[in-house]
Amino acid sequence: MLENMQFQIKKSSATIGLISLKLFTGFILGLALTMIAQEIFNYGQFLFWFVIMVTTTVFMKLSKFWKLTGTGVFIFICLLIGLLLKLYIHIAPGN
Repeated sequence: MLENMQFQIKKSSATIGLISLKLFTGFILGLALTMIAQEIFNYGQFLFWFVIMVTTTVFMKLSKFWKLTGTGVFIFICLLIGLLLKLYIHIAPGN
């Protein structure tokens, strides 16, 4: 019985950690998309937070069946895309 309780605590802790990671990832993704859209459309504070919440919710729905590996791969791909965009901005001819 004690082993079963320890297993349930370990499983619950891992689930809470994964949900926290997904929420943080969705928030950062929403923040990035909102900042880009705010520069383009110049909307207000309410819509800023609304877009973050919608993006986080959509990401949570899409990643419902992902485990830690799938979430990690998604974060890694987002980092690579971000580095690629940063490289493009630094190399692209401009003013």
